[in-house]
Amino acid sequence: VADHLDLDADNDGIYDVVEGGDGASDTNNDGAVDSNDTGFADANNNGMADNTESTTEPDSDTDGIADYLELDSDNDGCNDVAEAGYTDANGDGILGAATPTFNANGTVDTTGTSSGGYNTPLDIDGNTVSDYTESGPNNASSESQTACDSYDWNGTTYTTSGTYTYTTTNMSGCDSVVTLNLTITPSEDATISYDTTNYCTIGTDPTPTITGITGGVFSALPSGLTISASTGAIDLDASTAGTYTVQYITSTSTCADTATASITVETCADNDGDGIPDAIDLDDDNDGIPDTVEGSGDTDGDGIPNYLDLDSDNDGIADIVEAGGTDTDGDGLVDNFTDTDNDGLHDPYDGDNGGT
Repeated sequence: VADHLDLDADNDGIYDVVEGGDGASDTNNDGAVDSNDTGFADANNNGMADNTESTTEPDSDTDGIADYLELDSDNDGCNDVAEAGYTDANGDGILGAATPTFNANGTVDTTGTSSGGYNTPLDIDGNTVSDYTESGPNNASSESQTACDSYDWNGTTYTTSGTYTYTTTNMSGCDSVVTLNLTITPSEDATISYDTTNYCTIGTDPTPTITGITGGVFSALPSGLTISASTGAIDLDASTAGTYTVQYITSTSTCADTATASITVETCADNDGDGIPDAIDLDDDNDGIPDTVEGSGDTDGDGIPNYLDLDSDNDGIADIVEAGGTDTDGDGLVDNFTDTDNDGLHDPYDGDNGGT
């Protein structure tokens, strides 16, 4: 199609009337300024719209070739078709497919494709100058990301919040600048610890030490462990014997942290009911005589070892009395039991606490 009959002489998807400087007069965007356009006038009846007669066709890069005949009007290395926001399958500067077909009016036939073309060219910086006529980044986009501790983007690891850019060049020679608005949030710390891993149901309820972020939530699996969701304190005598995984989650935020601890609750013997398991109780029958003194023998042969027998010789006189202790109420146990160091031995008889 001869250029004077061709609505797109360089086949870049931008009408000649637009590249020629009279796009505003083509109000119906059909590539021609004629009686179908609002405001059309041809007072001298010469077949040319009056308001286009004085227009000088732009030559954006001043190379002597008018924009409507040039595939890179601003000579920035990026073809007009790409800067206008259209598709160029093989980077040759021609709109659409690598082997395009053409309409009778000289435009590229894009029927059934998503190539774009023949609409308003891009002006990504909003300065009212079409991108294909000015040098500079030809495509721009931005994204916002929030990450914990670090973020990998286009081969670089970022550890601080900020605004970052990345520039690439496509097959058409066009720059593409992507801006990343990045927020880095430090991960929370869920470090917790209990004083041990094994507890007796009769023992003192443990509460964990939180050395990380406080204010989180505790839970336990499987069911059976009675635990405070806010403090992690375990109610031992209300819990079922078993092994549990205690979990602590610092918060519901994206950068929350989780810690776990294995806790075993056992049913432990406590012969004298003082809340101290026999295994660590220095006086299992609470008669004021240390188990190490009473020994494991069975003096009276009644099947109860001396360290659990309140009358080891079965003479009707309580061991505590025979040992020189006081048993005002006659129950064979120490009176007004106190045990400052929780070792199971009555303080007055405990050398660790000033007793004898």
